[in-house]
Amino acid sequence: MESHGATLELQDGTSFSGEPFGAFAPIAGEVVFNTGMVGYVESLTDPSYRGQILVLTYPLVGNYGVPADGLDDLGLPANFESDRIQVAGLVVATLSRDYSHHSAVRSLDEWLREGGVPGLTGVDTRHITKRLRARGVMPGRLVDGTGTVDFEDPNQRDLGSEVCAGEPCTYNEGAGPRVAVIDAGVKTSILRSIAQRGFEVVRVPFDQDPMDVEPAALVAGNGPGDPEMYPAAVEGMRAALESDIPVMGICLGNQLM
Repeated sequence: MESHGATLELQDGTSFSGEPFGAFAPIAGEVVFNTGMVGYVESLTDPSYRGQILVLTYPLVGNYGVPADGLDDLGLPANFESDRIQVAGLVVATLSRDYSHHSAVRSLDEWLREGGVPGLTGVDTRHITKRLRARGVMPGRLVDGTGTVDFEDPNQRDLGSEVCAGEPCTYNEGAGPRVAVIDAGVKTSILRSIAQRGFEVVRVPFDQDPMDVEPAALVAGNGPGDPEMYPAAVEGMRAALESDIPVMGICLGNQLM
């Protein structure tokens, strides 16, 4: 297949050109980076990255492929942090189109195509990361010769509503004390981790009162965007903090506290 070039453009005027992969189409988002050596499957499905163009600094990405879809015994995605790819786009230094892993069923390129997510490879991701560390994360866009899009700040969107479950869900029902988890895009691994410790887990949408489910403890999970976009969740946290139950925040949840 003939490949045409594509470019990551930052709002400060910097640009980085490479080759497109995945379901390439012009998109905009907030450009952020991750320095992990492994874990691209988990990162790409993490709702905290909703609306963002993710830059991975590790030099080779995709070599262990992508596992199959499926649910675990709790009814949660077994291999992913949510039910779909959440990033707006992906930027890597070198894409491995070949993969080898006992649980892999497809390549990273194929997975992004299935999910409708564009990727860019063949760029100096460490250079991009150094720029973002010096100047802060900023809006950017992935473009090619077919068109362009305006820069966008996804933090102005109601990102929580794009990634939360929408209505309360219970896992491990009756197993033990009830833990309410505020869902503004909470990762499946957090829900699973709590359930595996013998608790009943009630996943409560961020715009509903978590105290309505009469929890023995409250956990505010991770999620995307600006904490100021979650006033109802802040009120729910305030009510829990004024009660006598244990309260814990992770990532966005810690900011809400």
